Amino acid sequence: MIPVYQTKFGPPDAPLEERGNCFAACLCSLLHVPLDTVTGADILRVDLWWPAICAFAAQHNYDLLRLQPEWEWALGPQTHYIASGKSPRGNYLHSVVKRGGELAHDPHPDGGGIGDLADIIVLVWRS
Repeated sequence: MIPVYQTKFGPPDAPLEERGNCFAACLCSLLHVPLDTVTGADILRVDLWWPAICAFAAQHNYDLLRLQPEWEWALGPQTHYIASGKSPRGNYLHSVVKRGGELAHDPHPDGGGIGDLADIIVLVWRS
């Protein structure tokens, strides 16, 4: 994992161009690619973000697996994954990178982590 920091900081209900890109920064951290390689506004749209982010991961030979929070225990202690939960800065979700249940990287400069875990995204290598 190579830390990538977000460059946009608005909540998900902000106008499209003002929405935060914490999830994209987390994904880029795990893929070891610069944030500016994530192009297009689809990744920030509530209705299109999942297909857009899956297509981006596929370009790097990964699939994404979305898990419910209660499955966090099943991930090994060396596994990096994207965890989303309540942001400490408002009533919306924020994404971070975790490893073995612990915070490994917060893409927000404040580094406040997340509150209650909402979901988990694991990268799975395409063989």
